[in-house]
Amino acid sequence: MQKVNYLFAFLILSFYILSSCTEKNDVSPQDNDIEETEKEEEQETEIILDWADEFPQVRAGIRSADLLIKTKSTVKVYYILSEKDLEVEKAEDIKNLVDQETSEDVLLSGVESMNSTEDTLKVTYDGLSALKKYYVYSILAHPEKDSVRDETFVLEFETNDRQSVRSFESTEENREVLYLVYQLEEGLKYPEKLMPAVIFMGGNGETANQGEINLIRNGSLPQFIDKGNDIPMYVFSPQHIKNNWNIHMINEMVDEALENYPIDPKRVYMTGISGGGFAAWNYGVEYPDRLAAMVPISGGGNSNKACELKEVPIWAFHNENDGIVSSNGSKSMVNSLNECPPDVEAELILFEDNGHNAWRRVYDSGHNDWNKTEVEPVNIYEWFLQFQKD
Repeated sequence: MQKVNYLFAFLILSFYILSSCTEKNDVSPQDNDIEETEKEEEQETEIILDWADEFPQVRAGIRSADLLIKTKSTVKVYYILSEKDLEVEKAEDIKNLVDQETSEDVLLSGVESMNSTEDTLKVTYDGLSALKKYYVYSILAHPEKDSVRDETFVLEFETNDRQSVRSFESTEENREVLYLVYQLEEGLKYPEKLMPAVIFMGGNGETANQGEINLIRNGSLPQFIDKGNDIPMYVFSPQHIKNNWNIHMINEMVDEALENYPIDPKRVYMTGISGGGFAAWNYGVEYPDRLAAMVPISGGGNSNKACELKEVPIWAFHNENDGIVSSNGSKSMVNSLNECPPDVEAELILFEDNGHNAWRRVYDSGHNDWNKTEVEPVNIYEWFLQFQKD
């Protein structure tokens, strides 16, 4: 009987030990899971006060600039735009200036919360002056705590000019060719985006001595731009030094535009006035594959070659009673082209008034010359943008 009692006690003790071990094994993994979860949560909430690679950036245009912001974690970004060097020594000084909201040295300031490390925030500064120096300051701060990274990002930049003088070396004319270029805000700020462009050729009244620019006159497209008007494309205006244009030099201008500016080769347009109108017709006949559309004004060309332009949309203009360049030149080219027939029917608008100046109103839909005709004002820039090369 005693042996049975010992055996029974042994069994109870073994069962108790086994149960205890099992309970410890059951609890341990749960505790480990909790610890791992807490570690993961700590990692997820870790704040890294640092910029993403290659950020921040400032993209400067003519009248505006964009501050592009991207960070390595969700933080606050304080920023300031100034036209003066603030000579700040500490990041805390930038934060204090932003918090003050008003300062005579600060043009624009603010604070943004970066809610995603995947997004790029864009802050646009408008109303800037062309060809002027500015300063951008920005710092990083904790999204919840009152602490900042003790490092200030400072970038000095200068805005661009709307229309400036550039040059290229012409092998066709063995000289340095000056040209005016009108640039777009978006093209200057984001050169990775391709933009449309028009090549403008002046007439005999716009020739100049070598090394001089004589294109901002006579109601030309460069003059329209120089008055402060904007159009939705780049404009390249090469300066010619003799009356009869060398169309191969014009082709070098096209190459210069495509190689050194963010120009879409499928959206290159052409226009010209008087002798430049002849140049446009002649260039189009020789290089039709390079043009998406063309507006020749008060010009003419070789009507026997008009069919070379059948794939290029044409909108021509002329004063009916032009005493210097007969409107018959434009009529002959358009009529011959439409007999080919072209992919898009060529159009000619004849203004019923006198004078060798039809282009003044064509480039400027608000020009007083529209009061001399029954033709409704047109917008050739919107018309251009309908077309692009395949």
